[in-house]
Amino acid sequence: SYYTTCSYFRPNVSKLQDQLTVALPSGNSSSNLTWGEGEDETCMPWFGSGTKYNDIFEFLRFATRGESVMMHGEPCRMWSLKIPSMMGLSLSACIAEDGYPRLLNQTYQSLQFSGFTRMRFSNIRPGSPGDAAFEMSQACSTSYPMPPCTDSSISTLDVYRIFGPEEPRELDNRNGGDVLGDLAFVCTQGSGEAYHSKLITHWRVNVSRNFGQYALCNFNGRENRCAGDPAQLLTVGRRSGQMQGVGTHLGQCSPNDDVGSQYSFPTGGKCAEGV
Repeated sequence: SYYTTCSYFRPNVSKLQDQLTVALPSGNSSSNLTWGEGEDETCMPWFGSGTKYNDIFEFLRFATRGESVMMHGEPCRMWSLKIPSMMGLSLSACIAEDGYPRLLNQTYQSLQFSGFTRMRFSNIRPGSPGDAAFEMSQACSTSYPMPPCTDSSISTLDVYRIFGPEEPRELDNRNGGDVLGDLAFVCTQGSGEAYHSKLITHWRVNVSRNFGQYALCNFNGRENRCAGDPAQLLTVGRRSGQMQGVGTHLGQCSPNDDVGSQYSFPTGGKCAEGV
């Protein structure tokens, strides 16, 4: 578990995250990511992403030795590695004289996405964290997916989406957002060169306001696909812009006036023709 800080909409907004990753029999990995704490916990699984399970510090075996710097008042040695990949991944870590890390940097720079994470480690206590540290969060074990909102009224949404020429011209199995919500996508992903040739599409959609939990939907090069539990893919999903709003449970049932809303449109949540 760790706290993340984000300044997309307001300076230094901090949220608790808990990440549990397991190695599957296939050799791939599957992760549960829990946002928030207490009654506001929300689970976001990553189902068998096809990525091989690796220790986050495994790259150090291949890293290049760098300079000595000071972290938390003590010296540590920087080690870095650039990994050729579509994500343009660069990794670095600062290892103290006791052999334990004090800093881990992960930087991504691709045609579609750029960003970084920085983890600082302090008050290190070597040893087993105990079995409880590897238990699923309550949100992932009992509350995923979140039930739909109780409001069943009908609204017309103005939805915007960044569109690539190769993608199907439909909203089925895709994500979108209102004006502010789609702007949040641009803040995190629009820096990539691939977005310079794309267009913005505008859709007017009639929806029931019994929004479900937001699902990740993407074009995989052949078709649009949404990932999630089958029950999650039976309703239009909603979350606050990049999950940074003040609304509970990532903004699923909140107006999200502060940061905008982002929506998922799984085919299973689409009304029949003529309804």
